[in-house]
Amino acid sequence: MWFRPMGQVVVKGKQEALSVFNPLAAYSLLDDLMEKYAEAYALLTAEDSLATHRFARLRSRYSDDPLVNFYW
Repeated sequence: MWFRPMGQVVVKGKQEALSVFNPLAAYSLLDDLMEKYAEAYALLTAEDSLATHRFARLRSRYSDDPLVNFYW
């Protein structure tokens, strides 16, 4: 099973943000998506303007992926 980062959230009763991950079944077809998503997400967390372009490219290929759509 794979997990991909979704972001940081502050839950009720806590002061610090927690990292949240999306579990995915391990299928070889997801290898490309996982690799490209990890690159785009790293750019996003580094506040790099290239993240928008990377998520747009991901969206053109994986338009049904909810996290790709969210960050696009």
